Amino acid sequence: MLSDDYLALRPWSRAELLSTIAGSWDPLRINPDYHRPLEAVLQAARFAVFGLNVRGLHLMSLAMIAGVAWLVGV
Repeated sequence: MLSDDYLALRPWSRAELLSTIAGSWDPLRINPDYHRPLEAVLQAARFAVFGLNVRGLHLMSLAMIAGVAWLVGV
């Protein structure tokens, strides 16, 4: 897993997701303050669907990469 997975692969509260609209995606302020509200929502959704199922997370990542490759090809 990547080094920032400890922040992403966890349940997100509604307050944390709403705070990403105007602030940082990192509630612990370990990483730089990047404005990534869409990324936070996608991470929360992936955790809600897959939890800590690494196989499911990797399959979803591969599907997303394939989707981007298809869009670039189009």
